[in-house]
Amino acid sequence: MKKRACLLAGFLSFMFFAAGSATAEIDYIGTDSNNNNIRDDVDSYLSSVQTSSMKRNILIQQAGVLQDIMKLDLENKDSVERVGREYMKTMSCLASVYTVNGEDPAFMRFSREVTEKTFNDKEKDAKFHKFLAKIERMNMNGWGTLGTQNCGK
Repeated sequence: MKKRACLLAGFLSFMFFAAGSATAEIDYIGTDSNNNNIRDDVDSYLSSVQTSSMKRNILIQQAGVLQDIMKLDLENKDSVERVGREYMKTMSCLASVYTVNGEDPAFMRFSREVTEKTFNDKEKDAKFHKFLAKIERMNMNGWGTLGTQNCGK
């Protein structure tokens, strides 16, 4: 009976630890209740932005790639390269919108706020800067010219 009680206690301790780890990761990455790869607080912000549907779609694209950075294992070179390509493509899309018919200061602010809301504490901001340093070291010259034909899609 003691052995069974010890096994049960061990199992419950493991489950509690595993649940705590999952909760910590959800807290770190954030809640995404509709599973669209955008944290709920950022999603709510995007819903409030008054802009054209094309620009909103590019902001959604940006939010998704920033969330991918949050989930990224920075030690996995292939993953960093894949997300780096998506990030650079998104930056090209943002730049193309900034320069259509002159600069759009409101859209630039929206884009900056999406980044600030995603990386809203020191730990997240540090991860974003580590990601940027890694893709810079990977010599991503030309990655910003990946084309803008799929912007906001």
